[in-house]
Amino acid sequence: MATFPFELLIEQQSSGRPTESLLCKVILRAIPGNREVYDAIWNDRNVVLKVFARRLGANRRVNKEWNRLHLLRSRGLNAPEPLFRGKTRDGRYAIAIDKIVDSHTTLDAFNAASDEAERTNLLMLLCRELAKQHDKGVMQEDLHLGNFLLKDDKVFLIDPGQIKFFSQPVTRKNGISHLAWLARYLPSEHTEQIIALCREYLSVRGWDFGIADEEMFRKKLRQHTRKSIGRTIRKCLRTNKRQQRITGKGFSAVIDKAFFHGADPLSFIEHIDELMARGEILKDSSSYISRFTWNNTDIVVKRYNYRGIVYSLRHIIMSSRAKKSWLHAHRLGAIKVPTPKPLAYIDRFKGLLIHTSYIVTEYTEGQKLYYYLRNDSIDNEQRSEALRRVQELLAELAQYRLTHGDVKPSNILMSPNGPTLTDLDGMHLHLLDYTCTLRWAKDAVLIDKLKAQFIETTTDPNLHRERPADSDLMLSIIVVSWNVKQDLADCIRSISQNPPDCRYEIIVVDNASTDGSAEMVAKEFPSVTLISNEDNRGFAAANNIGIRQARGRYVLLLNPDTVVHAGSLDTLITFMENHNDVGACGPKLLNSDGTIQPSARKFPTLRALLHRYTILRILPLFRRQYRKWLMTDFTHDRRKNVDQVMGAALMVRRSVLENVGLMDEDFFMYYEEVDLCCRIKKAGWRIVFVPDAVITHTGGRSIGQIRIRKRIMTLRSVMLFLRKHRGRYVTALFGIVFRPAIVLQDIYNLFAALLGFLLAAIVFDRAKRTESAKKVCMTAVWLFKYSWQVLFRI
Repeated sequence: MATFPFELLIEQQSSGRPTESLLCKVILRAIPGNREVYDAIWNDRNVVLKVFARRLGANRRVNKEWNRLHLLRSRGLNAPEPLFRGKTRDGRYAIAIDKIVDSHTTLDAFNAASDEAERTNLLMLLCRELAKQHDKGVMQEDLHLGNFLLKDDKVFLIDPGQIKFFSQPVTRKNGISHLAWLARYLPSEHTEQIIALCREYLSVRGWDFGIADEEMFRKKLRQHTRKSIGRTIRKCLRTNKRQQRITGKGFSAVIDKAFFHGADPLSFIEHIDELMARGEILKDSSSYISRFTWNNTDIVVKRYNYRGIVYSLRHIIMSSRAKKSWLHAHRLGAIKVPTPKPLAYIDRFKGLLIHTSYIVTEYTEGQKLYYYLRNDSIDNEQRSEALRRVQELLAELAQYRLTHGDVKPSNILMSPNGPTLTDLDGMHLHLLDYTCTLRWAKDAVLIDKLKAQFIETTTDPNLHRERPADSDLMLSIIVVSWNVKQDLADCIRSISQNPPDCRYEIIVVDNASTDGSAEMVAKEFPSVTLISNEDNRGFAAANNIGIRQARGRYVLLLNPDTVVHAGSLDTLITFMENHNDVGACGPKLLNSDGTIQPSARKFPTLRALLHRYTILRILPLFRRQYRKWLMTDFTHDRRKNVDQVMGAALMVRRSVLENVGLMDEDFFMYYEEVDLCCRIKKAGWRIVFVPDAVITHTGGRSIGQIRIRKRIMTLRSVMLFLRKHRGRYVTALFGIVFRPAIVLQDIYNLFAALLGFLLAAIVFDRAKRTESAKKVCMTAVWLFKYSWQVLFRI
């Protein structure tokens, strides 16, 4: 290595003087095998000397920088003056550039800024310079703060190698996309400052700021941030200025240099199990977690034990759980989502197989979310705020196609700085937005469940906690309503006119109706317990809210568009009392015209579902399985053990609900009672159809208000039911046929409706023509608005 200062001779190519002598004072940057950058003196003038390694293309790179610096200056942009170029005595190519004295990089200025306002002002200055460059047809492809120099209020371009020149000004779209790179340096929560950058850029270029500009800017910002995260992740697996990769006999590790400064990392790796055993044991099960102090840092180490060859092979192919945690922690750090700082990960091998792996993080002071919500010193407002912030955190992840994968209260810490995510080995980076949306929706269900359990969602402040069963109260009738005011009133009156001969209660859960349903119940039926939700929680979630408040021995889930006949409730209760092995039962349902409404079914099979919802319906294929599912040969005139009864009127034993759980709130509408009946059957209880009890059910009043969306909700519930009870892989394979076959059915329906319209027009049947036109419109709306959701989002 040369001793500074030293003299370097350059044989010139750019002027008449054959040789120039420079005194190199200090090296500014060195990239092995690429180039060296020196702070030098030439003829009593401060210069920057770039010396390129002897390799193919070095001369081209020197000429490229020389020509582009001249071109920048000719277009009136701030850039250092190129002085001369040539070759060193040992054959390396070099270029000397005038040094901007008393300047510093914008990156240094950004890091040295005292507050966010100063950083924002600096980016605004750079934004205005960027707009000027784009007006001149100049675009710096490597838009990094280290590639700009700041002197007073002037910004200089110093890396011409990554600059593109255009004969025309940069277009609006490309300019906004380029600006989004700059906005990455501001935290995502600084929305106003980020939008102000875009507004300022457009103003300098003489354009008005619009909604389309903002949407494009946000979209490009997300895309660039994802790319930036990808580069960060690639760096954190190799030796760089922050991390060091270590490999040895039987182990591989990456460590944080600052954490191990002045200590021996090999000693830590060798004795990590002993250190963990002497520390505070936080968890001792399939994974082992210990907290202790090492190198003056309070740390937490989590050990993953790999049992079995298959398990080890799987994690060799897909990365160890510790390595995944390390990568995801750096991803969260890149988007400034709170998580314990990662300090090291270690993989230990036996032969070629992973034996154990360790993730080391800083200890974060905090309380697990579940215990935080149960803390009596926390009021509902604080609980709501905590859950809101967790929800925002999950939404922030989804913007970058990230989902936690294992969201539960024990994996979220409420630290002094807010919610902090832990246990990151289950996180997933999605390639597509729709798969991220599906997974994020599952993660978000936890928040809804916690809200239902801990936060007030009712008109009575004492109803957010479960009430114990009342031994004298036989029946709890739960009615969920949504904009069916008149039907709800008729239903409650029918119960009052035909009550059971026992103590009972009626609980109405209103899903944010806008037709005055809740007000009507409160005014006309004061004895009814009213629970008014602030938003539409869905059928399953609303029923669960009612069940949690129910105190009866039996729970009757009743639709609001039903009318109870005399003696029906007593018949159901008596039957349940006399048959202790029955977990649930259902009555005979009648249509409004008195005809029988089929309400008993078997569980759906894959072939039956294909026939019911796809183009296979027009063929005899799978028709027998379809009829078997619907039990079309059953006359509904005798008691029968069945797989399921319709959720319009379903009586369940309270002890059964305590055993198998409440309705699954992942089902917003449809198939939630099928799932419940399936769990009841698996638990060993019988489900019986009881025709002696009769209830009239109109059907479809609530869902009729959103008829077009009804089908997409049904299909989503079908897929959810299959994933839950048939497995992910079977459902995935089924979906490959199921989804496109649904769309083919819709295309067939559209052509059939068009044909019906043409035939009605030919025979001049005005009524049929109008009806056919409506059918064509509805089918076309469904096909063009929802078919993509069928293909990609159910």
